Amino acid sequence: LSRRLSPATPWLTLRIEILHEEACWRWHQDGYCGRTLVCYVGPGTLAADDAQVDWDAFEASMGEEDNEHVVSSCHEIPTNAVLLMKGDAWPGIKGSGLTHKSPRGQPPLPKRVLLKCDLTDFRPMLAYEDDPLLDDVAS
Repeated sequence: LSRRLSPATPWLTLRIEILHEEACWRWHQDGYCGRTLVCYVGPGTLAADDAQVDWDAFEASMGEEDNEHVVSSCHEIPTNAVLLMKGDAWPGIKGSGLTHKSPRGQPPLPKRVLLKCDLTDFRPMLAYEDDPLLDDVAS
């Protein structure tokens, strides 16, 4: 589905992640073209409508540990629901991707199992490419 929405985007990657902690604890927008996300186990991703984001506070909070104050209200995407997100590189909306983050909670945080399908304009790095010990494997 993601590929049909942006057919000119050259790369598609699939990833399953098992998270035991907050992966993205700050409100943010991703730099990729788009992402399809399904949370199969645990609480879903939090997403904010543009009207609920204080954009001046959002920009001012870059580099800060916490930016909870930049969003006045949000939606928790239900478990097993499909979330289609436009990123900052989506054609025609440069710099205006969906503002989102991982759900917060008190430790111990519940385990989350996510399926991510990313559309990107660049070839993703393969697991062995960032490990200098495996350079001979890539040759």
